[in-house]
Amino acid sequence: MKYRTGECMKMKQTKYAGHILLLAFILVVAIVPVGASAADIDLNVTAITPNSGAGGELFANETNTVTATILNAGTTDADAFTVTVEVAGTVYTANVDSLAANTSTTATVTDTVLYNGADSVTISATADTGNVIDETDETNNGLTVTQTVYNNGYKGKRWTGGSDMETTAVFDGQYNLTWSAGNTAYNGAVWTEQTYAWSSDDLPIPEGATVVNARLYQGWTYNKMSVNPAFTMSFNDNIVNTAATYQDIKGFGSYSNPYGMYVYNVTSLFDTTGNSMTITPEADSNYGIYGAYLVVVYEDPETSTKAIWMNEEFDMVYSRPSYSVSEAEATAYAPFSGVDTTDIGSATAIAILASAADTDKSTFIFNDQEYEGFWSDYQRTPQVGFSVYDVTTEITDGDNEAAMRSLTKDGKGDNMYAMATILVVESADHSLSADFTATPTSGTAPLTVQFTDLSTGATSWAWDFENDGIIDETAQNTSHVYPASGTYTVNLTVSDGIGSDTKIRSGYIIISPIRNTDSGDDDWEPVVKKANTGTLLTSPEGKILRDTTISSKDGIASLNLEMNSYALDSKGNVIKEVTITSLGENGVRNSPGVTFLFTGNAYECTPSGATFSPAITLTFTLTPEQWNTFADGELSLWFYNEKKNIWEEIPVTINPSEHTVTAKISHFSRFALFSSAAEEITTKSTGIQTPAQTPDVPAEPSVTSLSETSSPEPTPSPGFGIPAVCFGLLFIVFIMTRRS
Repeated sequence: MKYRTGECMKMKQTKYAGHILLLAFILVVAIVPVGASAADIDLNVTAITPNSGAGGELFANETNTVTATILNAGTTDADAFTVTVEVAGTVYTANVDSLAANTSTTATVTDTVLYNGADSVTISATADTGNVIDETDETNNGLTVTQTVYNNGYKGKRWTGGSDMETTAVFDGQYNLTWSAGNTAYNGAVWTEQTYAWSSDDLPIPEGATVVNARLYQGWTYNKMSVNPAFTMSFNDNIVNTAATYQDIKGFGSYSNPYGMYVYNVTSLFDTTGNSMTITPEADSNYGIYGAYLVVVYEDPETSTKAIWMNEEFDMVYSRPSYSVSEAEATAYAPFSGVDTTDIGSATAIAILASAADTDKSTFIFNDQEYEGFWSDYQRTPQVGFSVYDVTTEITDGDNEAAMRSLTKDGKGDNMYAMATILVVESADHSLSADFTATPTSGTAPLTVQFTDLSTGATSWAWDFENDGIIDETAQNTSHVYPASGTYTVNLTVSDGIGSDTKIRSGYIIISPIRNTDSGDDDWEPVVKKANTGTLLTSPEGKILRDTTISSKDGIASLNLEMNSYALDSKGNVIKEVTITSLGENGVRNSPGVTFLFTGNAYECTPSGATFSPAITLTFTLTPEQWNTFADGELSLWFYNEKKNIWEEIPVTINPSEHTVTAKISHFSRFALFSSAAEEITTKSTGIQTPAQTPDVPAEPSVTSLSETSSPEPTPSPGFGIPAVCFGLLFIVFIMTRRS
């Protein structure tokens, strides 16, 4: 076929126009990435946590923080948005500046509404309430939870809708009072029947006085049963019933077990010559008991006029920010009303607490005036303390208030239990009466004795320490050194400038000889044996004739066998040799209980079954490293009762500055040192196996990132596709040019 030149050119133009159109279409398709989509953002509220890091619950009678956790589950970063938190109908908002893809953030608001314990509160949180973020899923932005409101038992009961320490009795007239824990002791869980006593020296009642009120207080701890303790209490062989009951509980989280106190009115059964109690647990009991104590009020025609208020309660207080408890909240209050300060002579407050042993972690407050806390008066054996404060300068007419507060130090305060507060307001005494006391009243020469004046109405004092007619001292309170053995009568004469009065205590000070002449040995210096074993110098009857100290090889434990103690073996024979041997860190197979941690110090004293009367001294002297390891706990000494197959605690004296734990022992056994805590503890690196405990710390919200749960489809990159298409276009043009 033939074509004209013009027609040929037209056909070529038409042909190339089609190719150019095809190339333009291919180029447009190539520039648009395969699989492209809009921004991928997906906001979710994954958790709602009240008081995060501070208890993890809603608490009554206080403001609460609420934290919402928000996750961006998409692959694109989100710009700023708003989070709305609604708590029981009250709406709060918080702003989030931005949220990167596949990450979480938190928004926290403060709910100022106060709730009551046991209230049920609904909380809702919604992310991007203004709908400013274009999300792939707008239906999953919210979360709703329902929370129970708890009374935080670590706060004073004033903060949890409970009762302050209320006045149970008031006495006004010629009254006085005395108090004591006797020889009672703390007993851990699964304790057995115990009998304790108070001597007339523990609770001295003057001749001619009449007991008008005797109250017996028995505290109990960490009750793991579903019902309250039901032990049987017998006083002077008579079963008694409770006159009042009190209790408190942490109220939230783990380790929330009740503590409490039972009170008994034993006035009609009280014996001024001495008293005893027997406490018997019910079957399958599972709680501990503190040492008991007695408070006795008596009427005495020879005493001054006083007004006495007795307040009672059982209030657990524990300052600890991680439990949402401030120092102000960790306070138990004892109000006193109707105080008359007319013609006042003095005012005294007595605070009685259990477990208040932590140095610098407590304070006593009277009418806003702070005093030293309770640790120095803590009694290790009953784990109860009686702290006495002179509040004369702070007392006012009408209403007054005492307070017992836990102070935060190193993150937490003392976990202590306020049980009673007593206020004594004494009228000015216009009579003159001489009286005094001394400590110690016996010992080995030379002995320094401290004398304390107890006289009333006196303006001058004359001390005659040997009652020989010679005035030795004229200061009100003083000391005297007795250089020689003997029995001494002390005479104190006081004057008010008008008249005088004298107090004589016959045979009051007893001084033992400087050395024991029975030994026939002029060299009576103590014998110190460093190699575990020591030989005793004894009389034919078994009386130790010179002080002897025997130390273990590691230098930690030592026995001081004092002169004049009788040392006999299990068959009644005189002991000639004594040994103390370290059992090592694995020398103890079991512990007294889950709240006791073995320190690694255990020793066997032989001969087994040996007895000593009077008791001898056993001392543990720890290294600074050992002391610091167990500084947070309370050190206690126990012996192993082979017959009962149990550990039994021994009363000790602890000297923190010397790192010593000292006890009087009357027999030989295995002895071990443990560290105790208020709550159950986990095992450190020792030979004791104790149940592992779960820390009482709220868990942080668990957020799973999108990358851990799904794999997004990959988005093709345009960077590789465009060069490939361009190369193809050039190839097509080249072929068409060749053909043309």
